[in-house]
Amino acid sequence: MQSHTTPRWALIGVLFVGLGAAFGTSASGTLSPGGSVDPTEQGRRVYLKKIACTDCPVPGGVSDKSAAMTLVERLNANEFSLSRRERNAVVSYLNRRWRLG
Repeated sequence: MQSHTTPRWALIGVLFVGLGAAFGTSASGTLSPGGSVDPTEQGRRVYLKKIACTDCPVPGGVSDKSAAMTLVERLNANEFSLSRRERNAVVSYLNRRWRLG
């Protein structure tokens, strides 16, 4: 009777395929819908690029909680040329950064 042995390379291949599938499945849920970044991080980027830059409406940005609350009011009044998504992201960022509520 002859014993059946599986080549080592085949076992290693099965191991890599299994690991690849396991990591691919878990990694697929790490991104938010649409492949975008966390809304708070997106808000920080929009804030720095469109609100707090040198030539922007609030050069240098806000420096305290009161100013952040005023900026949120201005954002909610649609004073800036931002999309609704950008505006919501910036508000999310300011709320987290300054613990507004």
